[in-house]
Amino acid sequence: MANTSDRKRPLLRVLTGGRSRISRIGAVEIQAGPLEWLAEPCMAAVEEQDTYLVMKRQPEVPEAREHVIRTMTNAMQVQPQQPGSILVCQGSPLRLLAITNDFDQDPPCRPLWVAAALNNLIDIVFRHEISSLVMPPLGRTAKVIDLGEFISLLQQAFGPVRQLPLKRLWLEVGPAEAVEIQKLLR
Repeated sequence: MANTSDRKRPLLRVLTGGRSRISRIGAVEIQAGPLEWLAEPCMAAVEEQDTYLVMKRQPEVPEAREHVIRTMTNAMQVQPQQPGSILVCQGSPLRLLAITNDFDQDPPCRPLWVAAALNNLIDIVFRHEISSLVMPPLGRTAKVIDLGEFISLLQQAFGPVRQLPLKRLWLEVGPAEAVEIQKLLR
């Protein structure tokens, strides 16, 4: 016979939190959270980058393959990318480098550059018929643009566009920022 104290405990518990909810900007579904929460792979991934393309999520120091003088000479000849532009790197998923930082400027990131990058992203979405995309909130690497300002820029860029091939946008953030994004998109 079962113990009566066992009967009083519920068999199931409701867990709160977890996967993000879906919001919309125009016809685009917006979700936010860590990449581990992403259920399906995306066609393209946006990476925030600087004008000299040296920002990396996890910096690495490659082995020297040529003499240091040649390396330094080549580095001096590199031309910076235009802030607000997006470079397309082939692969699967397609890598899109959003140039939103210029460390020769103060501040190193500006809302104007993020807005330009988002508008250029729309052109690339049309050109490559991208239906799903993952990206971090742009302008946050240099801690110049707050999350609310980024969401406002995203709404300004994506809101008026109709018939966008993009159906799903995943904003790569931590769990706490995912909740904040949901509130901002309401």
